[in-house]
Amino acid sequence: MSITYNSPDVERLTEQLAFYYELAPSCVNAVRPFGEVASEAAYDEACREWANPEMPNVVPPTSHAESREAFFAKCDAMCRRPPKNAKEYWLVVFACHAAILGLLSVGAELNEHPKKGYIMGQANKIAQVSTPISKYDRVVKRQNTRTMPAPSDLPTHLAALYIGNINADIPGPHLLNKPFKYKDKHTHQSEMCVVHDCGTSVVMGEWFEVSRDSGNDNSVRISASEMAELWEARTA
Repeated sequence: MSITYNSPDVERLTEQLAFYYELAPSCVNAVRPFGEVASEAAYDEACREWANPEMPNVVPPTSHAESREAFFAKCDAMCRRPPKNAKEYWLVVFACHAAILGLLSVGAELNEHPKKGYIMGQANKIAQVSTPISKYDRVVKRQNTRTMPAPSDLPTHLAALYIGNINADIPGPHLLNKPFKYKDKHTHQSEMCVVHDCGTSVVMGEWFEVSRDSGNDNSVRISASEMAELWEARTA
């Protein structure tokens, strides 16, 4: 039986993803009144606490059902507990990132779903309607090189709101026009890839426009998961 766009699993996954898409930026916005110095100090404190082994900072593989259930339970518990201070707001942001990463991990239901692009696009639309981008500025204006403890597949325009949004291990806008070599999984040959643009659409969710040696210099648009595969296969 084919899966329709209004099937229960599509609606469930859309609502689940939209919940994290909405909550993370709302918490970032709540930190802004604390001011730059206090926000950075709270961020650093949250990073140290997030490193605790009891935190849901590692996504279990899909083969470990019980571990994944416990992982999402911890994420949801953190997300549904009202923050009392700036540090706790950051911890909720980290938990949202971790949950999104878990939903989109290799082998996970959403990542393997035939309507993945539609689900991500719809969740993104819901988040934009409920939390208009015009309300947000960067929490800290200056650029820095710190990374989020739990990077995610948040749409580019939402991910850019966070301190430490530039993470060398996660494909994003920081790769634009920076060629890198990777090993093709089919030919096992080394090839060059260049990211020309990236963004988010209703159909594809997050996308990247790239050109590769095998593509005769013609650029193509690929999904975030396909981009992640290329980046993970990089050799230089």
